[in-house]
Amino acid sequence: MLIIISPSKTQSVPEQVASNYSQPALLKQTRLLIEILKSFDQQEIGKLMKISPKLAALTCERLHNFVLPHSPDSAGTALTTFQGDVFSEIDTGSYSGSDFAFAQKHLRILSGLYGMLRPADLIQPYRLEMGTKLANDRGKTLYDFWGERITEQINNDLAHLQEKTIINCASLEYSRSIQRKNLAGSMLTITFKQKKQGTLKTFAIYSKRARGMFVDYIIKKRITAADQLYAFNRNGYRYAADLSDDAEIVFTVDL
Repeated sequence: MLIIISPSKTQSVPEQVASNYSQPALLKQTRLLIEILKSFDQQEIGKLMKISPKLAALTCERLHNFVLPHSPDSAGTALTTFQGDVFSEIDTGSYSGSDFAFAQKHLRILSGLYGMLRPADLIQPYRLEMGTKLANDRGKTLYDFWGERITEQINNDLAHLQEKTIINCASLEYSRSIQRKNLAGSMLTITFKQKKQGTLKTFAIYSKRARGMFVDYIIKKRITAADQLYAFNRNGYRYAADLSDDAEIVFTVDL
């Protein structure tokens, strides 16, 4: 069983990096994207990524300082460098060595720059969303660039796991990068809905945090089979059988 999540825009390299770090599997492709991005000036970066001049300046500075392969001097592990709402609920501060080892085997983070990351893979702070329309040698978008490569990497990882199920906790922007028809396993999407004033809907902030709690739950419980996921009950969430099917598990909570 392999869990897939999205990255976050908020990133911060930790002061200390674990000695058992790894390098991203698709660094050759990352280098190609960096070369393309370095050909843009600050104004072009801002237009491409639809960001403010201040963020464009920061992005250009990061590109200028980007060094491959990464070292702990300027990079941090993916699971501790991403700092968004999902990652704030993954309690890495309490993790044991065996917790990190389980995560390294079963958790993957999709990325517009790195394709797909393991928790201990070194990364430098960057900005490149998967939905960015960046022309490359495979097409006009990052979906063209990464689709086949990410899918192949997932299949390689699944080959080492007993259950060939991908647990999709990623946003649509990122999960779209996976070519589902070419997967060597099935995909099960996890959805969180919240009931507020009698109406059941998906609130982004609550759902992001729930995804993080869900990943943390899987890691700490050492869950390796999809049929063990239905028991998830953190922060009042409960499995909603009437809203779920073979391709999607829905959890709901009353706010």
